[in-house]
Amino acid sequence: MTLLPFRTPRLPRTRLLPALVAVLSVGGCLEGGAGGKAPTRAVVGTTGISIAGPQGYCIDRKSRRVKPEAQVYMLAGCEALGGTGSPPPGQAALLMAAVSPRPLTGVVLKDPSSAFSRFFRSEAGRGAVSWDGRAGSVRILGMTHQDGMHILHLRHDGPLPYDDIGTESWRGVMVLNGHMVTLQVVPFADKPLSKADGAALLQRFARAVRAAST
Repeated sequence: MTLLPFRTPRLPRTRLLPALVAVLSVGGCLEGGAGGKAPTRAVVGTTGISIAGPQGYCIDRKSRRVKPEAQVYMLAGCEALGGTGSPPPGQAALLMAAVSPRPLTGVVLKDPSSAFSRFFRSEAGRGAVSWDGRAGSVRILGMTHQDGMHILHLRHDGPLPYDDIGTESWRGVMVLNGHMVTLQVVPFADKPLSKADGAALLQRFARAVRAAST
């Protein structure tokens, strides 16, 4: 059973922001980006879900990837993407989001906490959250379920997709409007986040997505 349709789009190893700009652009409904400015909100098809970041974050309009299993977005500080407004409070990080276009059914929808716990403890689950798809390349430093979201604190021991990012990340999985939504916080190598700060940023990201989707 595949629970996680959110493998991060793999890009050549390079500097991060140029890589974001180079990602294939797919047209979509992005809001708040008039005049070429970075948008603050993206409507995900007919799912009733919109992607938005915490204060100071915008969506990289060229990062949207549409696949049969998920629509994937990347967010960064608005200033870095040519947007306006105040920079993110605290240490900025790269944010990623993915939404499964098909509604969930069965045990995942009825009891997502148990389903996600079992999956992430499996080899397939660890492989799904590693950068290179190998279970041995990632360690789960912490796993919890809070406020309707399953949260993982990860350390990546394998190759990283960007030179700019650190070895730790936080991922959250939640069910919203019957669809699976996966969120990710990826700190920059020179701006690491503490355990508390990484988890807090992930929760702010989740609250922003929920608020945009109501």
